[in-house]
Amino acid sequence: VCLVGALVSLFLVYTTDPGILRLYNNNHNKCSRRDRSLDRLVHKLQDEYKQALEELGSTSKTTTDKPLCHTCHIVRPYRSKHCRIAKSCVLLFDHYCPFVGNTVGLYNYFYFYMVLVWITVGLIVLATVSFIYLSRVRSSSSTTSAAPYWTVLLPSVWTFVFVVASGGLCLYHTQLIGMNLTTNEHANWRRYSYLMSSSSSSNNNGQHVVQYKNPYKQPGGFFGNIHSRCIPGPHSYELPNHNEHDHQHHHYNGRRSNGSTGSSSTSSSSGTSSSSSDRDPLMKEV
Repeated sequence: VCLVGALVSLFLVYTTDPGILRLYNNNHNKCSRRDRSLDRLVHKLQDEYKQALEELGSTSKTTTDKPLCHTCHIVRPYRSKHCRIAKSCVLLFDHYCPFVGNTVGLYNYFYFYMVLVWITVGLIVLATVSFIYLSRVRSSSSTTSAAPYWTVLLPSVWTFVFVVASGGLCLYHTQLIGMNLTTNEHANWRRYSYLMSSSSSSNNNGQHVVQYKNPYKQPGGFFGNIHSRCIPGPHSYELPNHNEHDHQHHHYNGRRSNGSTGSSSTSSSSGTSSSSSDRDPLMKEV
């Protein structure tokens, strides 16, 4: 059952569009509702991109409060990122996984997570059955050759090693889902001003401390965050209205990122520092 579940989930995560922001030039009658929705969204983002460039050209400003992707020629939605492998921006970009052969994003993250769950459960069952069998063979009074024992023991040890690896990855993504974070956001949260608290604080040395705060954290807590991540939609990446005004004015001001994007999110100065408890958003939230 676990093998079938893992194979089905692997097929789905490989074949499902993660939410690539590109134009679908095929006949709209043959496109799915999701493709037509993405097509309309891309047209809207392209118009906003042109408008942002016109505003920069008509004023003395050198930066814009909108995250621009100069490769895709769009205004990138919140939580999206340009994938160098897919060569396009991806909604709710999580990461590119070479093991599944696809970018993990808005629409296929749930299938990726289920791959981890099925593999972890299957390996746990296999390791448990193997060690139970070995303990019974070991305690058996009947004469048993050493060859069958070692042929089961060695694969069992390797299975246990893979259980630790896959189980750790599964627990990590379970924690990310519970906090409504992506892998990209967790690793690079200081680059995104919408993940920083608008309130300022200082440490004992008088230096400004960057504090983490997730505006996408759902009112329903853990289960609300599960719904947001595993049942995708615009609510998964659109910034809540009550926070948008507080963050948009300083979003992507400052330093530049790679050549495919516009301005990045956070400008650092010599007076900015963080304590050890603020380095990881999974550890502390204001």
